[in-house]
Amino acid sequence: MKNVFFFVLAFITIATNAQNYCANEGVITTYEWIANVQVSTFQNPSDNDGGYADFTNEEPIVLPQLATPTIKLTPGIGANNDTPYEYWRVWLDFNNDYTFSDDEMIFDSNDTYEGQVQGEFFVPLTPLDTTFLITRMRVAMKFVSPEAPELPQACGGFTYGEVEDYAVKILETNIPFPSTSNTNILIDENWKLFPNPANEVLNWKGLDNKLTNIQCFDVNGKLVLIQEDVLNNKIDVGHLASGKYIITAKSKGSVIAQQFVVVR
Repeated sequence: MKNVFFFVLAFITIATNAQNYCANEGVITTYEWIANVQVSTFQNPSDNDGGYADFTNEEPIVLPQLATPTIKLTPGIGANNDTPYEYWRVWLDFNNDYTFSDDEMIFDSNDTYEGQVQGEFFVPLTPLDTTFLITRMRVAMKFVSPEAPELPQACGGFTYGEVEDYAVKILETNIPFPSTSNTNILIDENWKLFPNPANEVLNWKGLDNKLTNIQCFDVNGKLVLIQEDVLNNKIDVGHLASGKYIITAKSKGSVIAQQFVVVR
């Protein structure tokens, strides 16, 4: 039986577990801890590590851009835990700026509180400083009450549960060039596509200027859609099969690109 003493955190200073990254850890792990983290074929079974474990010096998780990896997370539950309600969140520092922003949260267990949880996430086409980029993934598992859950955050610590950090190697994916242009392709982070994943219509925002020569490529570089002009920043993708795509467009003399996913 848990006796929740929320004042505990007020008297504990969380050690800095990794240079440049914010600290995060659980305080009490008697009742629950992280037992296994699996991303695609990578697996890391672990015991109770006392609230925090740094695995960033181990072999990294390898993720190519535009991939959609699966993730499975397994809790370890203590013998005296009669309320094993665990909430999971995972962040991946895609841009390697030593912070875990809200849009870098790649997994949220939502309404699943007991047992193993699983899902998938998308590795975006973000600019890389080098061909092989090593960055960090943070897994946080926290005991919560389903009636009024206080969800785990990327930083700051909590009473019951555990946090683990992993090294991730992101492999660069080449962007196909539009067939009608020799202009270099730019990745414009202000160009936001939604909904992403899309089903029938793809919208975008963040660019005030008009876009022309819009083209979509599949991950093999095959041109699957071309349109000279659009209205209301929308394009019909209802005829595209499920999968990952890259959309390119001319903007003020340059060609910009972003990735999106179609689901059926």
